[in-house]
Order: sequence, then structure tokens, then C-alpha cells
Amino acid sequence: MTPPSTRQAVRRALRWAGIWTVVLLVFVSTNIATDISADRPIRWFGSVQEEALYWVPFLLASPLFALMASRFPIEAGASRVDRSRVLVFHALAGVTFGLLQPTLADLLINAAASARFGPHARETLLVAASLRRSFPAQVITALWKYVVIIAVITAARSYRTTHESRVRAAELERQLAESQLGALKAQLHPHFLFNALNSAAMLARTDPERAQTLLLQLAELFRLTLQTSSIIDVPLRVELDFLDRYLGIERIRFEDRLVVSFDVAERTADLLVPSLILQPLVENSIRHGLARKRGALHLTVRSRVVGQQLILEVQDDGGGLAGHGTRPAFGIGLTNVEQRLSAANRRATPIEFDGNGSSGGGLLVRLRLPIRSAPPPTLT
Repeated sequence: MTPPSTRQAVRRALRWAGIWTVVLLVFVSTNIATDISADRPIRWFGSVQEEALYWVPFLLASPLFALMASRFPIEAGASRVDRSRVLVFHALAGVTFGLLQPTLADLLINAAASARFGPHARETLLVAASLRRSFPAQVITALWKYVVIIAVITAARSYRTTHESRVRAAELERQLAESQLGALKAQLHPHFLFNALNSAAMLARTDPERAQTLLLQLAELFRLTLQTSSIIDVPLRVELDFLDRYLGIERIRFEDRLVVSFDVAERTADLLVPSLILQPLVENSIRHGLARKRGALHLTVRSRVVGQQLILEVQDDGGGLAGHGTRPAFGIGLTNVEQRLSAANRRATPIEFDGNGSSGGGLLVRLRLPIRSAPPPTLT
């Protein structure tokens, strides 16, 4: 089996060979097109063979280009001394290449002309004289080509580095979202399970039918949780289905003290939202809203599209934010929601609170999310 380092070296060599082959073909085709447009015979030696020999030193110097670009990156160096050192090394390498490339190319072209036309033929002497006259210009051209090649390699490396950084950042965001979702579920399950089972135990004595309904709802809720255990983003309709089953259990527990309604815009049902993004908000509204209200707590879950944002709201008519200012004290649940909200928006995005419920009392909690559509189902 070929070692990975050898395979990588072969791939790099083939990549450089391909690059210089493309460059050669471009210049050869340009020369041939010039001969054709000038209505003269194609100069096969001057247009093909001479051009190929001219670019051979570039192919041979490819390791030098790669070495100089990696060992002395022109974008690196925090201090002036480092930048000066890099520029000096590149200047020396550029001048060295500028002198060697035309020299080697001229030797190859003269040898090819001697082999083709004879060492003392008129064509050979003309080729040699032409190369001597153009040597200073070839040196300057080779030097500029060195600069361009190093710049292109640097730009390609910077693009690759940026792309890899974005891929790593996206992977880290995904891992963060998974860990946050796992933390939220770990928080939800024991606390909620204890309350639900405790309610079922009490109902079993007074209302066995309602206790059975509560346990069936609980089983269905956990079935949905298992189905989406590794899914970070879900369509809003799936999130609302989970929330409705969660609220079904809460309605059984609190009976007439909890009245829930959904106001969901039709076009929002298939938009993606972070999984379990609404449950902590609803749980807080129920816990704090019922604690400060003697009568029934009216809870509304709302969704709509405003501009380029999906707006999700949880509104209740409980006690609002009395004693908490403009934001309540954050526990694990709300902190988790705000972090996942910021991750979805790719920028810091706070949860918005209106302590008056926007209509004389209660609390309105608002989330702003980017509009992301769920992919269409795959037909099998």
C-alpha cells in the first residue's frame, strides 16, 4: 500500500503539471491564433516547441514556489522585522528565479533548434540572436511572474484556510447546538417527569380516566422526543406538535386554570426552528403566570413572518415582570434558549420581553429567527 505522504506528493506533482499544461496550452493556442489571423503558416517550432521549452523551468521550479509561499508567507508577520525578512527572502528568490528561468529556457530552446535545423543553420542562429536580445526582458518578465505566482498561491491558501475555518466553525456550532439541546432535554425530562407522574398518581385516586389520559399523553410526548433526539432544527409544525402535547399534560394538571390558544400563520408551519426552543418559554409563563394569578391563565403561542424574520411569541395574562425590570432572572432554560437563538441568527440575539404583555398586563416573550425552509420530503 502506498504511504499517505507519497500519495499526497504524487497528487501535488500532478496538480502542478496540470496547471502548467493549461498555461502552456493557453499560450500555444494564442500563438497559433495569431499566425492564423495574420494569414501566415503556423510556426510550429516557435508556437509550440519553443513555448513548451520556455515553460519547463516553471514546472521544475514549482516546489520552489510552494516552499517559498509556505515557509515565508507574505501575509504573516506581526512585526515590521518579520515582514521585512519575508520580503527580503522573496526578493532574493525572485531575482534568482528571474535569472535562472530565462537562462535554462534559452539553453533548452537553442538545443532544440540545433537538433531541428542543425547547429550552424540560419534558423538556429536567428533563434539564438533573438534569445540574446530578449534576455533582459525575459529576466524582468520572469521576476514579475514569480511575484504573480506567489500571490496566486497565497490567495488560494488563504481561501482554503478561510473555507476550512468556516467548516470548523459550522461543526463547532453544530456540536454546541447538540450539547445545548441535550442539556435542555436533560433539564426538561426529570423535572417535568416528576410533576407529570406526581399528578398522575394523585389523579389515579380521584379520576382514573384523566390519569390514564395524562400517562398516554406523557408516553406520546416522550416518543416524539426520542424521534427528534438528534435533530437540531425541526419544522415549526413539529415543534408546535410537541408543545401541544406538553401543554395537553399541563392542562390536565391545572384543569380550568390554564387556557391555551395557538395563532400560527399558515406560511410559517414548514419553516425551521431550533428544536425545543418554545418549551422553556411556555414553562416559565405557566410557572410564574399561575403563581401570580388567582383565576385562569390565558396563554397564546403565536407565529408570523415580518420582513425576513420569523417571529415567535409566547404571551400570557399573568403578573408580568413586576420586580424584575425589563428582563427576568435567567435560569438554565432561558440561557440555553438565548444561546441557541444567537447561534441560529449567527449573531448575538436577545430574547425580547414585554412586561405588560403588549396589552395591559401579563408577559409577552418574543423570538426573532432567520427564515429557513425545511427541505422537501424525499420520495422513495
